[in-house]
Amino acid sequence: MESEKVIKKINNAEEKFKRRIPFADWLENPDAWDRKKFFDETAQFMHETYGISHPYNKNALAILADQMDMYIQCNRLLEGVDLVININGGKTLAQHPAITIRNNASALIIKFMKELGLTPNSHLTGSKANGEENIDDLLMGPKAA
Repeated sequence: MESEKVIKKINNAEEKFKRRIPFADWLENPDAWDRKKFFDETAQFMHETYGISHPYNKNALAILADQMDMYIQCNRLLEGVDLVININGGKTLAQHPAITIRNNASALIIKFMKELGLTPNSHLTGSKANGEENIDDLLMGPKAA
C-alpha cells in the first residue's frame, strides 16, 4: 500500500516534469490572441499556484491583459512596414512610433507580471497554494495579533 503511494507520487512528479510551456499561438497568428482567454487562464494559474483569488487582483490582471493586447496590436501594425521612417518632410529618420508604444507596453507587462507573481523568478520565491507555507514565514515565529 505504501509503495503504491510512492509510485503514484513519482509518476505525478514525472508528469509535471514532462510538461512544458505551450507555444503562444498569437506569435505566429496575432488573430489567435484572445484577451478574455488570457485573463481566465492567468487567473486560474494564479489560483492554482498561489491560492490567489482576491477580487482586487482582477484590476491588475485586466491592465496586464490590456497591455498584452496593445503589445500584440503593435506587432500587427509593424508587420511588413519599415521600422525606420522618414519624418519632418523626409529630412529626419526615426523609428516607427509603434516600436515605442510596444516597448512601453512590454515594460508594463513585465511590471504587472512581477506584481502578480507571473515571472519565473516569482515562481521560485512565491508562496504555494494548498496551504503550504513559505519557510520564511515559519522562521519569523508567531505573528502578533
